[in-house]
Amino acid sequence: MKFPIVVDCSYVAAFFLREDAGDRFEKTLSLFMEGACTLWVPELFYTEMQNVFLMAWRRKRIPRRDLHACCSDLHSLPLQVPHLDRKQHGMQILHVAEKWDLTFYDATYLALTMQLNATLKTFDRDLLKLQSEFDWIQSH
Repeated sequence: MKFPIVVDCSYVAAFFLREDAGDRFEKTLSLFMEGACTLWVPELFYTEMQNVFLMAWRRKRIPRRDLHACCSDLHSLPLQVPHLDRKQHGMQILHVAEKWDLTFYDATYLALTMQLNATLKTFDRDLLKLQSEFDWIQSH
């Protein structure tokens, strides 16, 4: 049986921006290719990622050609976006944000992970602080 993994923006961005920890997303992709897992993201993921690429270009971390390549390549990843009741899921995200003092963005990933009974892969400091409470939050 395939196990679900939610990947957040920080985890995938490290791969695209060739940061030291980017190889961890490659390993997660390998698990997918072996048929061991499914990869999930919330709807906001694509907008969030494209903003990361744009900011990296504006800060001269990547050249313009990489900005366009990253935005294009992002959509070829084997990521699934669940179709959820927006009102109900939005209220769940709000509850998660309030309870664990997270931004709405971070709470979106945590709420989706909870809903899918999944593992969350992240490098986000605020989410990693919750590892003592949730052993399914990982950075490896």
